[in-house]
Amino acid sequence: MQLALSHLGYRPDSPKTITLCPGTDHANLPERIPFYLRQNCFRMPRERVEPEGFSKRFPCPFDLLNGKLIPEPGTFYSQGELVKIESRWGAFWQADFSDFTTPGSYQIETDYQISAPFMIADWVYERLTHGLPQPRQHLAGFSHAWCTAFVLRSALRRDA
Repeated sequence: MQLALSHLGYRPDSPKTITLCPGTDHANLPERIPFYLRQNCFRMPRERVEPEGFSKRFPCPFDLLNGKLIPEPGTFYSQGELVKIESRWGAFWQADFSDFTTPGSYQIETDYQISAPFMIADWVYERLTHGLPQPRQHLAGFSHAWCTAFVLRSALRRDA
């Protein structure tokens, strides 16, 4: 199961969609799935018991999707619903979040999946012509999520 979106990012005024591609395990998914747009790298709390040494703010990294999301005020910036669409290629869920225009680095989280980090910025497509290093070229050995977060953070600092 995967949340698909533009890994390049979005301009604030551009259309923004997200698609949940469930693969073969979609039989038990509801028609509508709530999603929450939140700051990159900060997990939303979930209904679960954390193993010793972990907390709601810093959950056990080996089981991030365990438990139902608790959408507490202040843990997300925007919310919406992914709606089931039946097509000749199978079922998928899709949502539009074009009305969210605040520049920054974000992720989208559902009860079933967490998206890769993405940016919203006026200059986000300039990276196509100016180029930024690919995460794995200069951070070998780190996870993809950490590398992506590093590149996004570096790119945001460019405006500072």
